This record gives sequence, structure tokens and C-alpha cells, in this order.
Amino acid sequence: MADYKGSEAYKFELFEPQRAPQQQPKKKAVGPQRVVKQKPKTQAEIRAEIRESNKRIAKIVVVAVVLLALVGSVLLSRAQLMVLALEEEAALTTLSQQKSENVRLQSALAQKMTMEEIENYAVNRLGMVKSSNSQITYIKVTDGDSVIYYEGAEDKPD
Repeated sequence: MADYKGSEAYKFELFEPQRAPQQQPKKKAVGPQRVVKQKPKTQAEIRAEIRESNKRIAKIVVVAVVLLALVGSVLLSRAQLMVLALEEEAALTTLSQQKSENVRLQSALAQKMTMEEIENYAVNRLGMVKSSNSQITYIKVTDGDSVIYYEGAEDKPD
């Protein structure tokens, strides 16, 4: 291979940024421009346009009122639901308090109704005394009992 020590082997112009050739914009020939004028509208056409715009406005207002009523009813139902939920919570709290009070009163009643308390009340308050064995009488019920009805028919119990 040949030994190159100079810059003759490279074309450095190829590495430089290249600019696109600028072309002159073509100018169009502008002729006289014509202005198109709109026909003047008649009174009937103006009234018809006003009626149409009033109908559109009325439709928009009706739709807005209906949507507002729907949103209001949803908000009202949510508020009533919240009030009912709060009332339910308060009622459940009261119910649990009443149940605990009932349990407390039932236990207090059970403590007061012991056999010793009943016997003490009967002896001290009512003046009753315990019966002795001599005071106990046993009755024998026989099978010969009969019932007489008003019509006069006799019937024996089974």
C-alpha cells in the first residue's frame, strides 16, 4: 500500500454541511378580485331565523332544567339516605344500651329472688311459718270421679 502523508486523498468538501439551493417563490398573477355581496334578507326570512334560534334556546333551557332537576333529586335522595343512616345508627346504639340495661336488671332481679330471700319475705313480712310434718295431709284421688253436664249426660274421665 501506498503511504499517504498529505491531504490529497480526501475531499473535505464532502464533509461540510451543504445548503439547499434557494429558489425564488413564484408569484401568481393577481387579477382584480370580485366581491360577492349577499342578497338582503326579507323580513320573513329574518323572522324565521329568529324563531329557529328561539327554538334552539328553548330546547337548551329545557334540557338544562331537566338535568338540574335530576341532579337535585339525586342529591336530595343522598341526603335523605344519610339522615336515615344516622337515625338507624342512633337507634342501634339506643337498642344496645337498652339490652345491656335489661341484662343488668334481670341479674339484679335474679339476685333478689333467691329462695332465702323469698323465705325471709314470707316469714318477716307476711307472718308465715314453716309447716310441720303433722300438718301435712295426703289426699288419695280415686278413679270413680264423674262429671255431670248440664244436659244431664254422665261421662267418666279417662
